[in-house]
Amino acid sequence: MKLNAGRGFRPEVSDPRCTGTCLQYESKQKWGESRYADGQKFCLTCHVFMKINKNICPCCKYELRTKPVNPRKK
Repeated sequence: MKLNAGRGFRPEVSDPRCTGTCLQYESKQKWGESRYADGQKFCLTCHVFMKINKNICPCCKYELRTKPVNPRKK
């Protein structure tokens, strides 16, 4: 994996299910606050945090993660 400017770690080879539409909804992290507490959701397929009202990625149609894996980071 490679560090991309402003996006964190994203795979060099993108997933074929990702069409890139999700990048319109991509959001940045506020300093000192959890992304999930800010209302952002994560797509496991596209590797993008986005702020969107639906629980389905507009790009790959997979369900978005709304809670952190580590419960201490809520």
